[in-house]
Order: sequence, then C-alpha cells, then structure tokens
Amino acid sequence: MKPGDTLPSLKALAVRHDVSTATIGRALRHIASKYRLVESHGSSSISGGWIVRGGPSPQTELERVTIALRKQLVEMEDGAHLPSTKELGSHHGVSRTNIQHALAGLAEHDGQVESRGPGRGGGWVKAGGRRTSLNERASPGCA
Repeated sequence: MKPGDTLPSLKALAVRHDVSTATIGRALRHIASKYRLVESHGSSSISGGWIVRGGPSPQTELERVTIALRKQLVEMEDGAHLPSTKELGSHHGVSRTNIQHALAGLAEHDGQVESRGPGRGGGWVKAGGRRTSLNERASPGCA
C-alpha cells in the first residue's frame, strides 16, 4: 500500500481473516502506533476505513526530548545542575511533564541524572559527581 490508500473496513478485514472486528481494531491501533496509519473520520468504526500516511511514525515527543537531553548532558560537567523543568520544556518545546518523564527515564535506565528533590538546591543534576547524603545536605559542616 502507498500513502493515501484506504484500508478495507473493519468488517471486511474481520471476515477476510476470520476474526472479530474488535481484534482487527486492536491490531490496527497497534500498527498505527508504529506506522503512519490513521482512522478516517466521518464514518462508523465498523464500516469506516483507515488511511495509510506513509513510513514509520516520527519519534514521540518523549523519545525526541530524551535524545535531546542525552546530547545536552554530554556537554555538562558531572554534578552540574540542569535548568528547571520549566526552562527545559520551553527550550525543547515540550510540556514539563514530558521533561519530567524523560529525566526520570534517564535517571532510572541510564543513571545519567539524579533528582535532588524539590525546593532550594533541588532539581536535577548530571550524575557522576560527588554524591552527598541527605544528612550532609541537610546540615552542612555538622558531620
């Protein structure tokens, strides 16, 4: 199929493959999450079709910002504070929520950043520098 082509209706696909329309719908939604396939508007879900938009889907906003943050971290010194999630969201043109999810993923999966918690002196820092304990941060000089 080529971009602009319309898939047969859910009912026609279900009959052709001897499965329910619900199964076809789930399969098409799964395919649509990976490729540019969209449900045509203005028709019922059973008789309506899907339109091929062509090629693999572009990266999700979260994937795109995670890659951009990884690149940004390469240029930073270990222990350096990242800009606020508000500033990062504005810079990358995404929501603070997506920035928070990207940073959490980088912390959990890559270990590239760590959260210092909310409030003064909090935020996110590039991992790799000297890590201080909560006691050291709470009462400097009293160790």
